[in-house]
Amino acid sequence: MKTLLFIVNGEDVKVDVEDPEALPLEWATRRALRRSRNTSRPFQDWELRHESGQLVEDGVCCAMVPGHLYLTLRVSAGGAFIQVDIAVRKLRGLGVWA
Repeated sequence: MKTLLFIVNGEDVKVDVEDPEALPLEWATRRALRRSRNTSRPFQDWELRHESGQLVEDGVCCAMVPGHLYLTLRVSAGGAFIQVDIAVRKLRGLGVWA
């Protein structure tokens, strides 16, 4: 048994892995997204990084990953627009922005 700690958009999410040698890290990553309720964006829109900031390679098993893992949305021109749009919608909902 191994417990992985994902930081998903700033929220700590622990995922217990029964057989870390056999399970791919993608399995644990998808579970972390579900537990943090970040399921509206496709899996491909997320990127996973080590504590050092280095991207985690595809195909890694859960046993090969030490420390915390940071899971964030990929940054792109379209992504920046979406983030601004979400912020404006929140402000409108609060009555701050007409």
